Amino acid sequence: MSIKVSFQTLGCDKNAVDTEILAHVLREAGYTVVPPEEEADVRVVNTCAFIREAKETSLASLFQAAQEKERGRLRAVVAAGCLVQRYGEILRDELPEVDGFLGTGDLEHISEAVRRALGGERPFFVSVPENASYEHLSRLRPPGPVAYVKVAEGCRRRCSFCAIPLVRGGLRSRSIRSVVAEVEALLEEGVREVVLVAQDLSAYGLDLAGRSLLPDLIRTLDPLLRGRWLRLLYLYPSGITAELLEAMARSSSVVPYFDLSLQHVVPELLRRMGRDPRAWDAEGIVQRIREIFPDAALRSSFIVGFPGETEEDFAALLEFVRRAEIEHVGAFPYSPEEGTRAFALREGRVPLRERRRRAELLMEVGRKVAERRNGRRLGRVVPVLVERILPNGEAVGRTPYDAPEIDGRTTVRGYAGPAGEFVAVRLEHAWETETFGTFVPADPFSSFAAHATPRGRTGARGFAAEVPAAEKPAAGGEERGTRR
Repeated sequence: MSIKVSFQTLGCDKNAVDTEILAHVLREAGYTVVPPEEEADVRVVNTCAFIREAKETSLASLFQAAQEKERGRLRAVVAAGCLVQRYGEILRDELPEVDGFLGTGDLEHISEAVRRALGGERPFFVSVPENASYEHLSRLRPPGPVAYVKVAEGCRRRCSFCAIPLVRGGLRSRSIRSVVAEVEALLEEGVREVVLVAQDLSAYGLDLAGRSLLPDLIRTLDPLLRGRWLRLLYLYPSGITAELLEAMARSSSVVPYFDLSLQHVVPELLRRMGRDPRAWDAEGIVQRIREIFPDAALRSSFIVGFPGETEEDFAALLEFVRRAEIEHVGAFPYSPEEGTRAFALREGRVPLRERRRRAELLMEVGRKVAERRNGRRLGRVVPVLVERILPNGEAVGRTPYDAPEIDGRTTVRGYAGPAGEFVAVRLEHAWETETFGTFVPADPFSSFAAHATPRGRTGARGFAAEVPAAEKPAAGGEERGTRR
């Protein structure tokens, strides 16, 4: 009988892609990969170490898995991912109940790690992540209409607060050919929405060509994605170039959605955060987007309570979110991380309780912005990607304005078809990030074009945009866009 392995994945969608790689390697080695709710012999916990809360959650998950092993429900527990990459030796010493360890640079060793863990050897695979790109490894993807495609690993930025480069290493982009091959395979499986992800998507290709290759990638993928969605996540603000905006506006598949990594709007705080000065003008960046995509949904992550943030600074951030209408907000209380430059900052520290208060207040402002913008869309007919059918017959899906898992959802009445399809829906009600509507028997894309269209030009999906002339490629490796 084959040994059964289940996964618990914590953290971001990029970690989810890593889990799919791990699952494929195990299946190829003869193991049976089962869903988390099923009985298994081995539990692999793919951990996160982004901020303190993520580390605490990862440790709690490892302890829970160890307790299940003590009760005889598991034979072995393997810790993988970012927490192991960063604190591997400490975890090995402090967590004797964990049977194996696998860092972010050693995914291909998962089958050996599981085999040796079952044999009582406590394997430890933690090497320098710079050597790993996993361009050659396939994935075991769960069924569904949405697929994440990780086009790069690591980050070339050194923001003062961020430990990701310590865990994931420097930027390592995949080739366009490799990405295209993966997308083609996903489309053959019936995927309807492809989501491009990286630590900093706008930096994709800088290590290969000395300039961002994201516009090139969009132009290459667009003919393959007719009638599907292409969503871009994790764009560094200074990476929103004229060339990128033009590529997005000309595309028939890119949804009107911008996931920015602004972090704050006060220049002095951004300087202390080590952010690119070209990313300080949040107002100007949003204005450039709105000039071409007036109806685009904007998402951004923000850090609150960074050392030196005053009440006035926080008030300026709240006002910006309201004025710029950032409808999807991720608010993180500042978390001091060992090994980062900001860890040594002592002056102006904000108490944890106050950091959490500010984060919740910012999230509440974001919810109100979302409700206001969703309210303006009422009466429109928009495409919805149906992701599941409820027992009462209603469908649940997402509009182009909502990313998978992290944003709102749309409940649809009157649709009798299967999940995994695009349908036209007339939006009728909105509550915060949620919308509700009725199925309309019409082409979901043609009905949407008049509202989603960039200004000034008619294109493949009825887009009308007056886009700026594309910038010339940066010479000799000059940076075009970088990470959050």
